[in-house]
Amino acid sequence: MICITHLPQIAAMADRHFCIEKSSAGDNTITDIRALEEEEGLQELARLLGGDGLSEAAMSNAREMRAQAQEHKECKE
Repeated sequence: MICITHLPQIAAMADRHFCIEKSSAGDNTITDIRALEEEEGLQELARLLGGDGLSEAAMSNAREMRAQAQEHKECKE
C-alpha cells in the first residue's frame, strides 16, 4: 500500500519512506521518487513536525513518534 501524506502521525506508521519531488522545465513536469534511508526518513518526519529547520527538538519528537508507532504495530500483531 502506498500512502502519500503530510501528517506526521500517519507517516510515522510507515515501514518504508520515499521522497517524491516534482519539478518543471518549460512545458515538462518531472516526478522523481527515491527510497529514503532510516535517518533520512526521520529527518523528513521531523520536517513535517517542525517546519524547514531541523531542530534537535523536532528530531527527538520524530524519534519518539517513530518508536510509539512501532510499539503500536507490535501490539496489533
